[in-house]
Amino acid sequence: PFTADVWSEKTVRTTVPEGASRFNFRVGVTKKSVVLLDDCSFRRVANASTEPRLTVTPTALNSVSAAINTTANMTPLTIRQANLTTPVTLEITGANRDCFSLSTNSITAAEAQVVVSYHPTAVGTHKAMLIIESSNHPELSQTISLTGKSYDPAQPPTLSIAPASIAPFTAAVNADSSITVQLTSANCIDYVYAKVEHLQGAAFTINNSMFTQNTTVPVRITFHPTAAGTYSSRITFSSDKADDVAI
Repeated sequence: PFTADVWSEKTVRTTVPEGASRFNFRVGVTKKSVVLLDDCSFRRVANASTEPRLTVTPTALNSVSAAINTTANMTPLTIRQANLTTPVTLEITGANRDCFSLSTNSITAAEAQVVVSYHPTAVGTHKAMLIIESSNHPELSQTISLTGKSYDPAQPPTLSIAPASIAPFTAAVNADSSITVQLTSANCIDYVYAKVEHLQGAAFTINNSMFTQNTTVPVRITFHPTAAGTYSSRITFSSDKADDVAI
């Protein structure tokens, strides 16, 4: 993966299977971005097969969620290696390493799949680091961040707002009218996030878009009209595994 606003070069080295006559590739593009392909070329490299190689795909793993005392598997990793003088080893480190496990810790095959499993015993967000290396080739070492989020089905995350409804605001043009409501969260895995959706005009704002979980925090809502008229917005609060609440 790479990001650039100028011309950049990406080089990929691969073997050539016997009889191959076509090479296919795919470019993944994020929304609202532009990729211009200026030139593609192929070059045979002599003795390329003698160089040590260690590749891991995908290069990153998405976070997974699991109920406490259950197991969730992450996307399998494909590990390819060649011309290494020592086996490929895998190790999980970090404060929450006990929440993660591997299907294997050592690889000698040219290609193998490895599954990282997440098995939490307590509610919360857990993080660790996966290190993939060959001891005689430290320059090829790779690391992958691991994140898991766990919840207790018997005590699911909950959100509430007090008061649950608010009387209409009134304010002069370019003046403020504000009110503070109380956001309460319990048993949440992660932060509580807030999103303002303007239904009619755009005059409402809030003091933050992310709030600490499992406590009661004030949320200040401000009405600031720039022209006379009627305005309407919806503010939605959400947290992983909790039902959304909205004003």
